[in-house]
Amino acid sequence: MASSLDYAYTLIILSGGNHDIALTSAISKSVHIRGLKRGHTRLVNTQSTTEVIEFSDTGKISHLSIHATGIQDGIVLSGARQFRIEAVNINCTTVTGAQNAVLAENTANGLKMVDVRITGTITRTTGIHLNGCRHGYFNDILTRACLVGVHLENAADDENYFEHIALTNCTTGLHIEAAGATDNFFEHVDLTQCTTSIDDTGTHTDILTIHTDSENATVAPDNLTGIPVTAGGAGVWTAVPVQLRSAAAATSPFYVSGMTYEIATQERFQVRLSDDGGTTHFWSGVVEERVASRTKWLIFSDRFLVRQGTAIHAEVRSETGGNNCIIWLHITEI
Repeated sequence: MASSLDYAYTLIILSGGNHDIALTSAISKSVHIRGLKRGHTRLVNTQSTTEVIEFSDTGKISHLSIHATGIQDGIVLSGARQFRIEAVNINCTTVTGAQNAVLAENTANGLKMVDVRITGTITRTTGIHLNGCRHGYFNDILTRACLVGVHLENAADDENYFEHIALTNCTTGLHIEAAGATDNFFEHVDLTQCTTSIDDTGTHTDILTIHTDSENATVAPDNLTGIPVTAGGAGVWTAVPVQLRSAAAATSPFYVSGMTYEIATQERFQVRLSDDGGTTHFWSGVVEERVASRTKWLIFSDRFLVRQGTAIHAEVRSETGGNNCIIWLHITEI
């Protein structure tokens, strides 16, 4: 097998059974390693103590199973751009160190992973670990029993797209660690039996359509007095947006699903909510009260997902101006 790697581009087709690749350095050629079928073609490496297989150039690995043991990572991509991992199982259940099923580092940009199943060791394994990877595409991924399901470590982990991702029985499902990691997008993410579903301290993360079994409903503020927001003059908005929930309180992403409110006077009020200090508004609506100082509630037609570490502010205006609307937000923490 080693001699075949001398070609500029190499296609290696493996039969069923166990295959010991016995490599101790990265494959620096463009190589596609294809098995018969995952579960039937099993790749191990008894010569390397650091990883089962490492690539430093573009290539592909597909239709097989990777089995890491001891202190081995599964697949390491070090600067390997435009790499493809498809129809692969990665088993890390017998690792004894802090290992990664897949590690993409050192500008391993353009990684594409499709139809990948990862089983780890919950106290040690990181499923997908990006540490300097941009423009990746990840679809149909199942990661289970890992310390971290998906970890974006580097500030340069930008513009990666994840869809149809299931993270189950992990200590942390999704961890976006570095401030500076920007425009990472997650759609159709399922998080089940994770101690912490999401820990996101990146600069900008878009999460759309997320399902988790650890949602926690609360109100903000979590008291019986609420936050009074005072209108400006007649028809004039609040002079300075009023904080309803602090950034420090947002230790995980959360939904805003409605509000409880109490209007001081019998008239129409308009309320708007912002997650950027009042520059833009994710919800705005008109409420009217015929009995002053009566508490009512309103459920929004959509739940608005707000990223971790984000404060929520409110502004109001009223027909006569200068009066209060007391507000509690309906919050569902992820």
